Parts: sequence; structure tokens; C-alpha cells
Amino acid sequence: MRYPFKYPVLRGPIVVTSPYGERVDPTDKTKRQFHSGLDLRAAKGTPFYAPHDASVVQVWTDTTYGGGLSLLIDVKGWRIGFAHLDRVDVVAGDAVDVGTLLGATGNSGLHTNAPHLHIGLRTPAGERVDPKPFLFDDDDEPDGAGGGLGKLVALGVAGAIAKALL
Repeated sequence: MRYPFKYPVLRGPIVVTSPYGERVDPTDKTKRQFHSGLDLRAAKGTPFYAPHDASVVQVWTDTTYGGGLSLLIDVKGWRIGFAHLDRVDVVAGDAVDVGTLLGATGNSGLHTNAPHLHIGLRTPAGERVDPKPFLFDDDDEPDGAGGGLGKLVALGVAGAIAKALL
């Protein structure tokens, strides 16, 4: 499964630090929460790129769900959000080509113990889905949260409203 993810969003080996689904809250270890995205380890300031031709839907600082500086783009109806960013180099309304620099990873917002790239994905029907099957080939999929290295083969990005993705 690759559509709409055609181009690597990050370069080099990838470590999943927090998978999609139920998890222990990273800031309050006594609570559990549903994590609606996938976190990939990335040093603060690591550039990330458009995985497909897309339109930038929204750039905002999320204070409701803790995503900090966030970006939403649309790839033919697929909605993907990036959160906890250090910098965004595009603005709402921009049309971006595959491989365009979108910004840099960071540690902004809540629920962050280390710099990373949070990726949330919604289908054209608006359903939240795990981004991992779209990112990794079967032969290079990481072993789990923080456990495995994998090569990010392709990832696309999209947008709706902030609370829908975080």
C-alpha cells in the first residue's frame, strides 16, 4: 500500500518511537491514551519533504491537542498532518510538488519527550488510519516502538481541521 505516498518524507533510517493506537501517555505515565498518528525519531531541525504533489491546507499552532506547530496538506483527498514542528516553510494555499521542502522537525507542543515527526493520516472518507502500512515495505518495516530501523519508502501529507488529525 503506497498511495498517496510516493516520496520519502525523511531521509535515512527511521525509528518509530510511538506507534498508532493505545499507548501510555508520555507525559503522565499513569494514564493511557489513543495516539492517532505515528511518531518517527528525528533530531530537531531535520528537514522533511512533500511525499507527493499536494496542497497546503493549514499551518497553525495547536494549543487544543498539544501538537505545537502543525501542518496539514491534501493529496487528492487524503489528509495528513505533521505536528511538533520546529519550522514550516510553506503557507496555506501553496501547491507543492513531490520532494518540496516543507519544514523542519522539532519538539513543540505537549506530549513530547524528544524531537520527532508526528504523522496523522485520514482517508478521503475522513477515517483515521495507521500511517505505518503506507510507509514501510514488508521487508524493512520496523519492529515496533523504538525497536527497529526501517527505511521510509514513501509518505504523503494532507489536511482537514487541526482537531481532526491530532
